[in-house]
Amino acid sequence: MKAWKKNFILVLIVIFLVAGSFYAGGYFGFYAGLNWNKEENAAANGSNTVGILRDLRKGKPDEAILLLESSLNVNIVEYDSYSKIGSSIFDHYLPLPRNNYGPKFMSNIAKYRKEYPSNAEPFIKRHTEEILAKFGEK
Repeated sequence: MKAWKKNFILVLIVIFLVAGSFYAGGYFGFYAGLNWNKEENAAANGSNTVGILRDLRKGKPDEAILLLESSLNVNIVEYDSYSKIGSSIFDHYLPLPRNNYGPKFMSNIAKYRKEYPSNAEPFIKRHTEEILAKFGEK
């Protein structure tokens, strides 16, 4: 085999190894970060639930409702933020099955908010109302 062919093949192998390493590192790093985020989120939600349970057991339903309403506002804004991100490069190469129940759940939240308006700060209330307007009765 001629020397230039060997060099060419060697260069191609190096390119594929480097490109594969970048792709694999980005792919697995992304999902490692995503799992870490889910773990932290689960712990935070659990801590919030403990606060609500303590308030209910102490006979303080108003404080429990305040915590739940605040948590609901966070859920509304998070859903809106995540839904705007769209698909990533990872979805292109490894699409995950999605049932897309989000709009149905958000419609349920919009109905609740119509019955029980938020007592949040004006900016938060206005922002969550704008988001939920997309899911109101049609």
